[in-house]
Parts: sequence; structure tokens; C-alpha cells
Amino acid sequence: MGTMTLAAESRSMSMTSTTMTYDQLCLSPFNPRKNKADIAATAAMEKSLAARGQIMPLVVHQMRGSKTKWGVVIGGRRYRSIGKLIARGEWPAAQPIAVVVRDLSEADLIEIGTEENVGRINLRPYEVFLAVTSAHRRGDSPAKIADGLGQSILWVRQCLRLAALAPPIFDALEAETITVDQARAYAATEDHALQLSTFRTMAEYPEPLRSPAKIRAHLRVGDHEEARLLRFVGADKYRDAGGTFELDLFAEGEEEERGRVADVGLLRQLVDHKLQGLKDETRRRVGRDVRFAPEKPRGEFRVVDQSLQITPIAGDGDTIEVPEGDIFAVITIPDSGVPELTWWWVSRKAKFGIPATGRPTSPRPAPTAIGSAIGYSGSPDARDANGAIKDEEGLSQEGVEILRSVRRAIMRAALVDDARRGGTIAQDLLVWSQLRLILDQRAYSTQLGITRLASASAGPESSRAHIAAAPAMQPWAAALHEFSETTMIRGDDQAAGFADYCALPPEKKLLAAALVAGFALERSLNADGYRLPVHDAIARMTGLDSDTGLRRYWTPTAAFLDLIPTKQRLAIAEPFVERVAFATWSRMKSAELTRNVLAALAGTGEWLRTSTRHAAASWVHPLLQFAPIGAAEDADQLEAAE
Repeated sequence: MGTMTLAAESRSMSMTSTTMTYDQLCLSPFNPRKNKADIAATAAMEKSLAARGQIMPLVVHQMRGSKTKWGVVIGGRRYRSIGKLIARGEWPAAQPIAVVVRDLSEADLIEIGTEENVGRINLRPYEVFLAVTSAHRRGDSPAKIADGLGQSILWVRQCLRLAALAPPIFDALEAETITVDQARAYAATEDHALQLSTFRTMAEYPEPLRSPAKIRAHLRVGDHEEARLLRFVGADKYRDAGGTFELDLFAEGEEEERGRVADVGLLRQLVDHKLQGLKDETRRRVGRDVRFAPEKPRGEFRVVDQSLQITPIAGDGDTIEVPEGDIFAVITIPDSGVPELTWWWVSRKAKFGIPATGRPTSPRPAPTAIGSAIGYSGSPDARDANGAIKDEEGLSQEGVEILRSVRRAIMRAALVDDARRGGTIAQDLLVWSQLRLILDQRAYSTQLGITRLASASAGPESSRAHIAAAPAMQPWAAALHEFSETTMIRGDDQAAGFADYCALPPEKKLLAAALVAGFALERSLNADGYRLPVHDAIARMTGLDSDTGLRRYWTPTAAFLDLIPTKQRLAIAEPFVERVAFATWSRMKSAELTRNVLAALAGTGEWLRTSTRHAAASWVHPLLQFAPIGAAEDADQLEAAE
């Protein structure tokens, strides 16, 4: 900032040059420099003053309520250096000190102090943020501050947002344990609770996983999935329904890519409503009932089986004709937000009357409640299971898929932690499941093993944010990081890579087995059609068979609660909240209800019943829980896994 702005020039006219003695001066409260290390670093300045005397005058103003004291707003380090020289007897206490007296408002004093220092390298960023905020609090608009400092209004708003960070995060910035870029990522939202929950989660991650991009992803800022759904619904419809979009002041790009959807529950309700309308319209065009599935049929290696796609025939008007038989429709929402409708046969057998290639030709076992819905989510077993869960828990089909993904993330983390303790659960599971897959064709229908070393279904993209927010992500991500960038994995020489792996200590091989076994895990749930007894056995071994054990790897979030309808959210909180206080909760708006339920499940809130506070803080969604070992089949699988 080499030249003064017009605003600064107008202020400079109200000034007087004179001299004062040291005892007439004090440090102005409007001096922006706050860092103790910078304040104490005056050795070079002291040496210069002792050798050459004072060259630049101090800029001072009369202290409020005093006729004899003047505050140094510019030249604080020179003032402190003179004080130290006087204390050592190297500067006469009565020697005149050149000053320029400025008669300005408090807000102008803050601005001029910041203007003087903002371009200096040794002024800490957080000092600038605090100075700009002080000027704003004392009455100056962002436009006035921007004009006074020669900066843009956006720059001023960014400073205000950074100064308003949750105190622990601002303290970390001041202590330089986080960078300014990381602070900007946290300041992408003004929600202190969300900032702090992300900050605490990031503290558990290895340094490479604490990047600004990772922080924004955890905050759901610029979330790809939510941006896609917002395009599908329409930003105007979302806002008209009362939804808000919080802009990230520090990102670039289009508005919908620069912020976060603050009311995710509302957005998903609008998505469900629009999808239902599209389904009703499709049924009308076909002239009969139509089944819908969340994804297209996939064969080996999770590749879409294009041979099963159906091309509908145009009928009269806007009607369409599709074949009779076991078929279904898929509504896909691409990045553009424009929905795409496709039609599919359920299987090759449904289309051709023959079984799929590459699979056992022995008859498929009759469907049972155990694991029968896990495979293809459009199967009759899956529809029955999803319908039962919707009736009992109020979850949509997407909600079921998200919980299945979260439950697997919990199990993966437990396997990694067991391996780090020297346990062999993952190694035993991996070898046992692969052996069953090789030797027993029935394993194809019991969701065990990695078919031709292709990992299990990844689950819907919408589950990623929920998994990233879970404590389970930390041990899993840390273990992946230990292997992913090594030459044994990334190197071009496969033989050398395998030799490096063989030379690993046993504990590292256990960890590698935990990762491979984790990739092999299917997504299960504690519900008929989605239970896998071997998962219950693993839960018992790894300590996941209690709510307290599960809460080590999973905690409720606002986004998770938004998956659950209002009625079920109220039912979750009711046992933990005093009756008088709870009577008003049914009248709350969705976002407020979510915040209150989340606080209850954190064990906080004056309205919590003392007798249930611990139970509230240990609550786990019943679908994430694991069934106790007891049935004969469960015991058999436990023995096999051991």
C-alpha cells in the first residue's frame, strides 16, 4: 500500500506535529499489533535508535478521559524500544520524542493503524482480522473500511468472517498450529458447532489429511452430491421452501459450488417429492405399475450390464411401451441435474430365461431373512426389507443404503484398530471367506469373500459425507495412508513391490489384511434381509456389540438426523428429555428440531433428564447395532471365523 487513499488523505489534514516526553505516552488500544513474539522483538530497533536517534515520528491521539496521556497508534515498536533504552539508561527520560497528533474517531484510528501495518510482512494475519473487526464493531461499514485500507469489500468481509471463527480455532491460528488457508476453510461456514466438530475430527487425522480441501469436504462445503441435488430441485424452489445456502467467501467458481446447503433435510424432502412426481408421471405414461430401483444392474467388477437395458417404444401422445416381465426403471440424476430415465431387465434369466454367465449354475437357495436383501437392491427380497424398514424407522431407500455404508465403515475401523493391537480377526476373516468362496458355491449367495478380488459395492455417493463425518474414518484413513503412497503399492516393479511386502514386520501385515478384509465387507444392517451373522460375530470380537463400543466409531450428526422423518426424530429424543420441555418440540421447525435432538444425543442441554443423560450420550441407531450371538447358525459362523 504505497499511496494513501482519498479517505486517508482527508484524515491527514487534522494533525499537529510536536514533541512529547516518554512519560506522556502509552500504547494505544487501537494499535493492531497483538502478537507477543513480535512485540518483544525490538533488539534491532533499539540498536538503530541508540546509534541514529529517532528518524520517524510516532503517530498519537489523546486518550479518552485524560488530558495528559497520549496513545501511540503508529510506531508501537519504536515506543517500546525507547522505553527499554530508558530503562537501561541509554536514552534520557526527558528527551523530546517527535510525534504527530491525530484528531480522529475511534473507527478511523483503527483503520489508520491497520492501514499502516497491513502491508508489512511481519504483521500477523490474525492481527489484521481483529483490527478490521474492531473498526466494524465501532460503526464503520465494510465499504468504508475497504475504502480506508485500499482493499475490496470482499477482502473486508473475509477478515470479518475469519475474526469470527470459533475461539479454539482462532486460538490455533494465533498459535500457528493451523495455517491461514486451513482457517479460511473452517470459515467457509459461520456455524460454530459445525466448525468445532470438524476441528476436533481433523485433530485425529494425520497431517496430510488436514488439508483445506479435506476440511471443506467435512463441512460439506461445495459438496458435489448436494450441488447435484440442488440443480435437480432448482435453487429457487429450495429457497422458496425456506432453504438457505451459505456462501463460502474464500472459494472460487459458481455460487452453488462455493458454499454449503444449510438445510440438507429440506433439500432431500424436495428431492423425494420431485422423484415421486417423476415416478407417478412414468407410471401414467406406461399405463401400469412400475418398479423403480436406485441403480442399474451390475455384473462382475461392478460394471453396468448394458445387455439388460431396454429401449422403450413410443406410443400414442407421450405414452411409452415396455415389455411385460420382471423389469424395472431407474431415475438417474447426473451432474447437470436433469433426470434421466432408463429401463432394465432384472437379470439375464428374466430376459433370456437362462442364468447369468460366470456364476454357479446350481439353484439359488430360497430367500431367507438372513442376508437375502444384501445383493441386488432391486430384488424382491430387498424391496420387502426396505419396505419393513421404512414402516418401522421411516427411512427412505437411500437412507437404508447410507446406513449400510456407515455400518461397514464402523466395522472397517474396528478391524484396523484390532490389527494395530496385534489381533488377527481381519486376517482370519479374509482367509476364511476366500476359502469358502473357492470351495463352496453357496458362498456366492451369502455375501462373503471378494469375487475375483473385486471389492464389494461402494454404496451410494450420498453416503460419503456421512462416512467422512464418522470417527470411524480416522483409523481407516490413517491405515490407508500408510500403504497407499509406498513403492510396494505404487511402484512399477511388481516383483520388488511384493518382496518389500514380504519383508514387512508381522504387525504391518496384519494391518494390510485389515484393509483388504475391510474392502471385502458387504454393507449390512440390523434388519431382516440385511443381517449377516458373521458380522455379528466380528462385532462381538471387536467390541462393537455394545452402544458404547459403537460410539467410539460413530456419532450422530445433523446430516444423519436429517435422513430421519420428524416423527422418528421426536421418538428418539423423547425418552431423554424432561416432559415439560419436550411438549414444545413437536412445533419446532425441522432445522431447530435437528439441533435440539443432536444436543440431546451429545448429553448436553438443561432439559435432559439426569437419569438418562448417559444413555442419551450413548445412543446408537438400532439399524447400526449388531445382534447378540445366540442362534446355532451364528455360533457356527463365529467358530468358523475364529
